[in-house]
Amino acid sequence: MDIKVKRVYEPASPDDGYRVLVDRLWPRGIKKETLEMDRWAKELAPSTEARKAFAHKAENLPEFRARYTAELDASAEAGRAARELLGCGAQTLTLLYAAKDPQVNHAVILRDWLAAQEQPAAAAPRERGRLTQLGAKGTVYRTDYDPTVLETFDNKHPERDYMVTFRCPEFTTLCPITGQPDFATLYINYIPNVRMVESKSLKLYLFSFRNHGDFHEDVVNIIRDDLVALMDPKYLEVRGMFYPRGGISIYPFANYAQPGGGYEEVARRRMFSQLSDLDSGDGAR
Repeated sequence: MDIKVKRVYEPASPDDGYRVLVDRLWPRGIKKETLEMDRWAKELAPSTEARKAFAHKAENLPEFRARYTAELDASAEAGRAARELLGCGAQTLTLLYAAKDPQVNHAVILRDWLAAQEQPAAAAPRERGRLTQLGAKGTVYRTDYDPTVLETFDNKHPERDYMVTFRCPEFTTLCPITGQPDFATLYINYIPNVRMVESKSLKLYLFSFRNHGDFHEDVVNIIRDDLVALMDPKYLEVRGMFYPRGGISIYPFANYAQPGGGYEEVARRRMFSQLSDLDSGDGAR
């Protein structure tokens, strides 16, 4: 089944297939008798508390994704509604929402969660429903900044501290002024706490910067902030080894230590010690 999301204010199309309103509140300015829809699935909407905490702000998306997905996983009504929608017989399911931003809304998270319900139960029960990208068919590569694709799984070894490193040698973003592409190798190192970032979702997240215009320094700090909000790790650092443009290479570095986690002094020292190996990194040429 093809699952799409669409603003409720956009005209209906035959390509929409089975149209389902997934907001808890009726959209403003629309009369019930004029809206073309097949079902109002209020049981699939986030709780009022989760919606208010989210406030439709991009910086709250990672935390909201985790909270909303957990609500869906725990709700028998949501599970029953998902089975009914996925078994409705239509080739296309369109989720209707009222929010203004096509990326910053709950419908995109619900779309991914529903898609995961179609997948074979390959993951462990405690992960099923949370990981919607891994093993999914028809992967969607978003090409403008989208932190909603980030997903997590449980740290299986919380009794010990250990380091996880991601080397991302094909990172691409755009200059916000000229629109020219910038290339870098990113290094992401972190010591997990309770949750860990799933690598395919991280790949899709980094890919979403491809058509995003921002300065190198801002990009590295955005990635740092999004991953901290997503996982609340004990320690995390992001280094961008950007390739030369105009004869200058830029190497932004941003890190984080969980308050009281024992790594605050490490974070302070690391800010300067990482300067010693800049000439040997992927961007040093």
